[in-house]
Amino acid sequence: MAKAKKETTMQNDTPTDAPTSDNLTLEYGDWKTDAQALGWPVGSPISKQLAYVMANGFKQSMTDASAMTKEQKAKAHTDAIATHGADVTEAQAVEAKAHEQRTKRFADILAGSVGFGGGGPKLPQIDRVMRDIAEEQIKAAVVKMGKAMPKGDNLKTLIEKRLAVAGDAIRTQAAARIDAAKSAVDDLGIDL
Repeated sequence: MAKAKKETTMQNDTPTDAPTSDNLTLEYGDWKTDAQALGWPVGSPISKQLAYVMANGFKQSMTDASAMTKEQKAKAHTDAIATHGADVTEAQAVEAKAHEQRTKRFADILAGSVGFGGGGPKLPQIDRVMRDIAEEQIKAAVVKMGKAMPKGDNLKTLIEKRLAVAGDAIRTQAAARIDAAKSAVDDLGIDL
């Protein structure tokens, strides 16, 4: 008598059956789907190793979707108070925002629009180097004042302000750095 196939499910982040299944239930809190709904071919077995990677990746993606900086948590709280009144605690606001972000991530996963790597379009090289220089200048000033280096949105705001004030001089420095790097590569005879 032939052995019946079991559906692969996760228990404590570990697949619970042998690699004879052709489907895998992926579940995180309120969100649930399966491998076939995400395009896994029916009749194609999922090994335990692949089931682990798929389930762990799903869990990590859903967890990452709700990550927030202190500034983002404070903004979520401010927004919630503006919408729902002063009785909303920061914990409630953060959990509501996290739920919203996870819901969006889940929809993106189902739609196949979640990307990986890269994190979006890159700035042109000159702009990246200018931002690096502005950040170095901010760090030097902060160290001189004996204060902590700003982070997140605060740092981004300071970089923008620094570029607005000293953008031309910083652009000249950035161009010089880029030229020096190109010259070093040329001197080494490396073809990049």
